[in-house]
Amino acid sequence: MGLAVSVDLGWPWWVTTIIAAAVAVAAVVAFFVTRHPLARGVLATLAVQGVVLAAVAPALMDDGGAGSTAAMEPSAELTSADYARQADANCARFSKFAATLGNPSTLPGTASMFYRMMPAFWNAWMEQGLLRPPLEERPVAGRWMNAMRSYGSSLEAVRYAAARGDKQGVNDANRLANRQAQEAARLSSRLGMKVCFR
Repeated sequence: MGLAVSVDLGWPWWVTTIIAAAVAVAAVVAFFVTRHPLARGVLATLAVQGVVLAAVAPALMDDGGAGSTAAMEPSAELTSADYARQADANCARFSKFAATLGNPSTLPGTASMFYRMMPAFWNAWMEQGLLRPPLEERPVAGRWMNAMRSYGSSLEAVRYAAARGDKQGVNDANRLANRQAQEAARLSSRLGMKVCFR
């Protein structure tokens, strides 16, 4: 599944980036203000989606506001083996970087680690979206991309919980992330990958 989206909103990409960034900031502020668990979950997801949209808007849109599909999707369809190989290479690069961040044992250290790691995670996720699997694998690849996005959202929830000193919130988000990682690992295996989520 390519991360190919045609967006035509009638304004330049930078307007979308500003709007998305503003939504993300507002969601983060509201996240720290509210105490309702469900509301926090929704706000955390909204903040993540705002950050991702702000990051990808320059590639998805041109200066006139029209969609730029070619910028986000390779011209050639990959074979099953090449798709798995390139996806594994992306995962290996991210894993190598993540390994340099250590394994902090305190909440402030955990928050700091995730603040450094998550931009690299979303960049790796977007790189995976650029890969174009063979037609027969696209349904599974789409589910894999969605599973990774859900996993990333849970990691963001860990980051926010750690930043506010909420140990229970960290544990809850970690449990959800672990379940999502298992689903991503299952789909990685179906796609023939040997590195991603292993």
